[in-house]
Amino acid sequence: MGQKLAALTTRMRTLFAEENIEMTEQLKILKHQAESQFEAVERVLEQLKTANDETWQAHKKDFEDGWENLSRSMKNIIARFS
Repeated sequence: MGQKLAALTTRMRTLFAEENIEMTEQLKILKHQAESQFEAVERVLEQLKTANDETWQAHKKDFEDGWENLSRSMKNIIARFS
């Protein structure tokens, strides 16, 4: 997912350069949200690498919620370029 976020950032920068478009404040906010959500998902995954079954079950919802939030943010950003 980190590669997808990096590729999306590169695509955004290319589109802005080609179209001579400034990144709007709203897009900056969406990008920051996606980056923050990605970092949160990464933190949960790091915790789960060494987790036992009980810990996994306790953090499963956090991971699913984080992944859903990240997915929603990515879709919002992508929709701006479609």
